[in-house]
Amino acid sequence: MRGSIKKRGSTYTYVVDIGPDPATGKRRQRTKGGFRTRKECLQALNDVIAAARAGTFVEPAKRTVESFLVEEWLPAVKPPRVRESTWLSYQLNIQNHIVPALGRMNLQALTPGSSPPSTDTCSPVAAVTARAASRPRP
Repeated sequence: MRGSIKKRGSTYTYVVDIGPDPATGKRRQRTKGGFRTRKECLQALNDVIAAARAGTFVEPAKRTVESFLVEEWLPAVKPPRVRESTWLSYQLNIQNHIVPALGRMNLQALTPGSSPPSTDTCSPVAAVTARAASRPRP
């Protein structure tokens, strides 16, 4: 892995080679700028190089939670992998609860503690928890 740092105006930018494209064999470079100091830029460059060497580097993508669930995950779990009724339940829950709450969120930004981008919708987990807590116990 190789990388370089360039000064662009009052900020610094790094350029790093992340290896050849597996499909085409062409060189791939990634650039990131906006670092106020050379030291910050160098630290970020070293982090990217270390992640690329370890095989944990993930290229930034703008894929949303909705596009992943609807275009990739739901078709992958279609029957016969699960029962038809289970798949329909998944589809309804995604459409009615997950997409309204988290659908526009960037998939890579999603973490276990993520909150919906807007606070005007209630998360499905909170709604289910509230309903369960309000039920009288036998």
